[in-house]
Amino acid sequence: MEYSLKSGNPATQPTACLVLGVFSQRRLSESAAAVDKASGGYLSGILKKGDMDGNDGQTLMLYDVPGIRAQRLLLVGLGSEKELNLSAYRKVMKLITGQLNQGHTIEALCALTTLQPKECNSYRLLRESVAAIEEKVYRFDQCKSEAKPPKRPLKRVSFLITDNRTRKQGEQAIVHGRAIAAGTTLAKDLSNLPGNICTPTYLAKQARSLGKKSEKMKVRVLEEKQMSALGMGALLSVSRGSRQGAKLIIMEYNGGKQGEKPVVLVGKGLTFDSGGISLKPGAAMDEMKYDMCGGASVFGTLAACSEMALPINLIGIVPSSENMPDGDANKPGDIVTSMSGQTIEVLNTDAEGRLILCDALTYAERFNPAAVVDIATLTGACVVALGAHAIGLLGNNDALANELLAAGTASGDRAWQLPMWDDYQSQLDSNFADIANIGGKGGGTITAACFLSRFTKKMKWLIWISPAPLEKRRTKRRHRPAGGAAQRVPAQALRTIEMTQVDFYILGDKAKGDRYLLACRIAEKALGQSRRIYLHTNSAAESQHLDRLMWTYKDDGFLPHCLLGKGDQSLNPILIGNATAPDDEHDVLINLANEVPDFFSRFERVAELIDKDPEVRTAGRNRFRLYRDRGYTLKTHNIEK
Repeated sequence: MEYSLKSGNPATQPTACLVLGVFSQRRLSESAAAVDKASGGYLSGILKKGDMDGNDGQTLMLYDVPGIRAQRLLLVGLGSEKELNLSAYRKVMKLITGQLNQGHTIEALCALTTLQPKECNSYRLLRESVAAIEEKVYRFDQCKSEAKPPKRPLKRVSFLITDNRTRKQGEQAIVHGRAIAAGTTLAKDLSNLPGNICTPTYLAKQARSLGKKSEKMKVRVLEEKQMSALGMGALLSVSRGSRQGAKLIIMEYNGGKQGEKPVVLVGKGLTFDSGGISLKPGAAMDEMKYDMCGGASVFGTLAACSEMALPINLIGIVPSSENMPDGDANKPGDIVTSMSGQTIEVLNTDAEGRLILCDALTYAERFNPAAVVDIATLTGACVVALGAHAIGLLGNNDALANELLAAGTASGDRAWQLPMWDDYQSQLDSNFADIANIGGKGGGTITAACFLSRFTKKMKWLIWISPAPLEKRRTKRRHRPAGGAAQRVPAQALRTIEMTQVDFYILGDKAKGDRYLLACRIAEKALGQSRRIYLHTNSAAESQHLDRLMWTYKDDGFLPHCLLGKGDQSLNPILIGNATAPDDEHDVLINLANEVPDFFSRFERVAELIDKDPEVRTAGRNRFRLYRDRGYTLKTHNIEK
């Protein structure tokens, strides 16, 4: 798919199809109103006839609309304007993409990107638009002798923007959206491949191919002999029943500073899970090729991070194996020794995911990680507890959990944190080993996490337990482009590491001026990069002081700004306030307040300003600890002039 940006009046844009939004009660969006005016009220007349009310899910294709250059016009219902959020917007984008892709419309101009969903700036809207389009047009037909794609599929989409000053940011959003979509597609493709093709060896080959695409990526694959030397008895016990040798795949992306602690993602890579000697029921066993969706998600995340050249250090570890019944396979009652030295009684060979993950987690310790996130289709008990709409979240660090919960909500990958109290640990007691691999009937999701927690005591660790591989069962799966659980996870996993960038600017003893002047300098620089800035202060008096300074800061002019709640915010790229965040789109937060504002994660970048005042420095140290404890990568800049 090709993407581009256009600005100006939508009525004057030549296109095969112009897409416009209509809110409930037949209220035209701003772009639709402009077209309605150019057409002499044609759209209003159509709506008055009752063909469309603007409710969710409604579409109406119009031809030969007078006064515009578009060959046809697609109206789409948006529902209530007050309730339009990013989740609703994604659904709308997928709806129109499906209709355009099947309607022989090769090219289209989408004006929905001029909307303002709640808590969403233009960068995010464009990025999510690309991701939603790519998700909708995804097809898996690699294993069909004759693929049957749409005869005239959608090939080019242009997005309308209201302000040409945001073009550079919009182009970056498209690049990032394509990167996230490419990572998601990789994860889907790996998940959808059958187990006789996507073996542990195949995954290792794909990892090496991924490593060759970036100088910042280093890939290593440990074979069974090397794992045996490391004492990975738990992982190797699972592969004993298979003719396919196990692999431990390590992908290191070094985009951050040298020596900066990495985030480690550990993804379960069971390329087929028969259950082993504790054999699964035959019905729908073909879907157990999806038991490697956690590993596929790690692949997709590393691919997206590499393509976006994110300034982070990220390591993906995928323990990969098959779980098959064989004369040499694990038997119920066997006792194996993990890499950590802990012995495990295998009471159920179908609880194998935790066996391969526990050795991978122990291996992850050597990287001294800032945080470790497991991604796995670990247990069907999670579906019993939460259904197919939420991801189970458990771990040993609540601050990190809160960050991931917020990230999941923002990205549409909603999670629910389950308790992991010590009371559950006793369910894993074994009479013959240090720990059993199952904890009985009650709380299966929790006891699975409790098992893994025995191997993560030295690290900040969380696990995302995805729902069943497919939300709709066999009959419907046969007639749709399947994606498995991995179709959701890469963007979510990426979102957890692509957090707000936080910079601390510290004025030295010899520096001239105070942090208010420094705020003006940083705002001026951000303004030169077409950014929109919000300066957050402690009080109204402090805001007014900064307001006056903005007027006199430059000898030859002033910085365009206004106080929050006063003036036309849409005309002023710099806002100053002390209570709440601005309603419209701003992507840089300059914080002069003593506390970290609750809304800081809505911004792409945060600048914390510290001057020589002792109280300010004390408050700054507290904020630094808060960001650090939440897992943010912090950068400090000492200002001496």
